[in-house]
Amino acid sequence: MCIETIDEPVLVKSIVRMIITERDDNGTLFFEIIISYVKGGDKTSVTALSLIDSLLKLACEDVMLALVF
Repeated sequence: MCIETIDEPVLVKSIVRMIITERDDNGTLFFEIIISYVKGGDKTSVTALSLIDSLLKLACEDVMLALVF
């Protein structure tokens, strides 16, 4: 994913924070929406898995906690 190509730590931190903490108009966390796309079974699910994989490769504690809780 494109997250792996970002060199600026502050930008990576901002993107990760947005994915984990921001909500859509219905109040659903973006991270929950991404996880729900995994259930799809089409190209969207592959893209969602790739994004989750990229986030996990960052080894960020906040991402790990969001996945567990």
